Amino acid sequence: MKLILDPRKTLLENVVLYREEAKKYRLKAAGAEKAIAETLRVVEKQTVHKIAVKKKKEWFHNLNNFYTSGGSLVIGGRNAKQNDTVFAKHAVKGEWFLHAEIRGAPAVVVKNGNATQKELQEAAEFAASYSSAWKREFGSVDVYAVRVEQVSKHFQGGYIDQGAFAIAGERKWFKNTLVGLYVCLDSNTLEFSIRPLTTGPSELCVKVLPGSMEKTAVSKAIKAYFAKKLFEQGKKVKLDEEEIVKILPGNCTIAQ
Repeated sequence: MKLILDPRKTLLENVVLYREEAKKYRLKAAGAEKAIAETLRVVEKQTVHKIAVKKKKEWFHNLNNFYTSGGSLVIGGRNAKQNDTVFAKHAVKGEWFLHAEIRGAPAVVVKNGNATQKELQEAAEFAASYSSAWKREFGSVDVYAVRVEQVSKHFQGGYIDQGAFAIAGERKWFKNTLVGLYVCLDSNTLEFSIRPLTTGPSELCVKVLPGSMEKTAVSKAIKAYFAKKLFEQGKKVKLDEEEIVKILPGNCTIAQ
């Protein structure tokens, strides 16, 4: 860097002049750095907002639910009261009703009477995983499927207990149905969902199986894993681990 001295000023006066000039440039640089930092903060905030657009809550979001590989909605009650609600309010003649052959299992309805065998298998895994087989750490359990019109809350003139049902006619069996799920994240909407094991994982999925690890601890681990993956994609987002807790069937072990 060349310094140009003013011949009309003494050496000391030239030094003072350059010091003042340097001071002004430092102030400008500091201001520029501050402006850049503020811009990055705003951009980061906007980016997070853009990514974190949530879908409108649907009527089935207070139930356990997922979409099959064929796009059929599957719903299941989270307790005995919801089991009755699923059947009474949301099951339509011609649709499929599934239930694990174990005490303590959800009423599951496939909202598509034309669901394929593959979709029914996925729904069976969903029914198995949200049953008490998970809590008891079973690797599999039998599940049956019938048409909704084969299901009743009445049996021989009596009324069946809350959350239980009477089944008439032949059942379609899914023997030794796997107990296990994928917890997945949509990187655009930040919506968490579950996926049966037979469908296979997508990029942002974690396989969970019945185990002894507390749901809250599992949720924290899954949240950290997803956040790291999104960060690697250049997306810095905030994830709600409580949303993961809600969809886990029980205590778990992470299988990947």
